[in-house]
Amino acid sequence: MKRFKKIIQNHKGFSLIEVLAAIVILTIVLTSFIGFFSQSIILSTQTEDELTAVTVAENVLTEIKEDQSQIDALNRSEFTVNNRDYFPIITIIDENEHAELENELDLQQVKIEVVESLENQEQPRATIFGYIQEGDGS
Repeated sequence: MKRFKKIIQNHKGFSLIEVLAAIVILTIVLTSFIGFFSQSIILSTQTEDELTAVTVAENVLTEIKEDQSQIDALNRSEFTVNNRDYFPIITIIDENEHAELENELDLQQVKIEVVESLENQEQPRATIFGYIQEGDGS
């Protein structure tokens, strides 16, 4: 026990090398956390954009179901949500594997893609499919 007290009493503080080593270790740990948070923010922003695009597509589909005469007005029109512009591209699908059943039920398949720019349509933010009643144009 006396030996332990003697070691503690003789210990005057940390050496410069110990302090520098602690700072280096702390810097490495903090740098990895900063990288994690920046990636998290980027992913969160992308997810928000995709969910907003899906919401725009669903709203357009709802409006089309209520009034089919709005298809031309809504196609490629601008929707601004969360300070971003979204453009729905509406396509009426005439022929598909379920065409016979759709004709029996007087349904028509609609594809709605939402893009952020009409110039760059290669990568839609959201794509949804739905059905509208044929000949139900108001």
